[in-house]
Amino acid sequence: MNLFRNPFYILNVSTRDSKQKIIEAFDNRSLSIDVDLCIKARAILTHPRNRLSAELSWLQCISPKKSLDVIDNIETGSSDDIYSYISDLEPLTQCNILAAFITQNNISNSVKSSQLMLQIAKSFDEININDVLIQINEDRVPAGMPQINDVNHIETALNRHRKYFISVLHDVLNRVTDPDLVLAEIVNIVTVEGEFQAPLLIDELCDVYQLEVQKYLDQLYEKIQDDISTIKSNDFENSENISSNIDLLEKHLREWDQIAQPVQLIMKSRGLDDKHSIVVADEIRSLAVYLANEHGLHDKAKRIANFMSDIFKEIPEFSELVNNDINTLDDLIDKKKESAKEDKQWREERTLDVNLGTIFKKQFKITPEIISLKNDQIPTNEVDRVRWWAVATQHSINFISTGTSHSYNVWIGSPKKYLCIEPSAQNLYSMITDRLWKAVCVRILSKTLNDLSTGKHIAYGPAVVDKDGIMLQKRKFISSEPFYGKWEDLSISNGNGSFVVFSSIEKKAKVELKYSEYDNVHILETLMRFLWKDGNYAKLQRGEFSDT
Repeated sequence: MNLFRNPFYILNVSTRDSKQKIIEAFDNRSLSIDVDLCIKARAILTHPRNRLSAELSWLQCISPKKSLDVIDNIETGSSDDIYSYISDLEPLTQCNILAAFITQNNISNSVKSSQLMLQIAKSFDEININDVLIQINEDRVPAGMPQINDVNHIETALNRHRKYFISVLHDVLNRVTDPDLVLAEIVNIVTVEGEFQAPLLIDELCDVYQLEVQKYLDQLYEKIQDDISTIKSNDFENSENISSNIDLLEKHLREWDQIAQPVQLIMKSRGLDDKHSIVVADEIRSLAVYLANEHGLHDKAKRIANFMSDIFKEIPEFSELVNNDINTLDDLIDKKKESAKEDKQWREERTLDVNLGTIFKKQFKITPEIISLKNDQIPTNEVDRVRWWAVATQHSINFISTGTSHSYNVWIGSPKKYLCIEPSAQNLYSMITDRLWKAVCVRILSKTLNDLSTGKHIAYGPAVVDKDGIMLQKRKFISSEPFYGKWEDLSISNGNGSFVVFSSIEKKAKVELKYSEYDNVHILETLMRFLWKDGNYAKLQRGEFSDT
């Protein structure tokens, strides 16, 4: 009940005036104001049970003369005047005065409104029902009214009066520019960011607020769902488009959160999670997981997780879950960066782009995908044979040495064609063979080990290799015959442009493979050096290098 509609104010009587004085006051006031209003006021004040609501809504512990001063201050004073005036009054009286001041002056300033609402809520929580009972009975004795013996009557009437205070706070909230921000700030202050229970009036005001704003939250939720669908239906090659869609999602989500913030905080103060917020949060998190797991867009997923962490911090368990997501995404992004770095390094080690020749230049390129010479090319993964060799030529005039020249050759082939490269200098030759080894030969070597492990035979010119050894040629006087040498009984050497394999137990058995005549001699040489390390030839004999 508003102070200015209270029967004591209408008839201009005090809580200690007798029934006779109330009737006399009625006779006087009904001559100057609405008669029906005076009749209703008289009926309330002269009926012991009806009178209680008026007593709770009036100015307890204030004399009739001082009551007039209070009314005058409410109508003409500032909020600062009111605060200083009520500081020593009973909590219930403070609430009644503050509520009347807010209503009478149509307070709409956000800061002042927040202060007044906080003070009303604080004062209401300080009300002691037993003190109210004692004060009412002390006033009823001189008024000749029956005393109240059951405190439950006070509690019931005070609960009804509480609804009036909530309606006052609600009206104030509707007058400010940003009611959601004002209420969120109030709840944040009184609950210390949701860690403590809110004053009763604020707690119940949030319930009223939630009912009113739910339709707006539902409308924004539909927009958020549309944003999620749009992002999922995107062309995931268009990173810029996805980013703009996420921008719109964040905008709608923050609009939704601004309205939902008071509810989230009040639910947190009750030890609960707002179920509507949980639904929205789960759908947004599912989107982040989808982008990360299905499309590898870890940076986009992290961006979503970051603003979720800020928006849903009032939901402790979910906030912890999102923070764990962020840590996981950070690890994945770091690994992705490291992987990209390694991939870049891997490509650089297998890439070469040079010009061959002096006058008529030909561009030669090696990449993980293509090896090309001018306009001729072979897919890198189709290359299955390589050769490279260098030739030194002595020069002289009149039997006097004038120096040595070198020529370099690299052949790269597939079952369909060969590319023949003639580097002009040793450094270029070394560069080409280095890139070729990493881009092609490592793969051929790996395939060779696998083929041998599965029982295949591979020919390198006259030498035939299997998983147990090599078929050599044993020299005789005017002929030769095959001689099988096991890995453990073989030795190797290089010389005169050839790779030589010979038996350590049969001196006349060997095979000589010229680098310029036979494919993949360098592969065989590397294979044999590998097999003699750490007993690898035994692993090959057991077929352990098979990838099946």
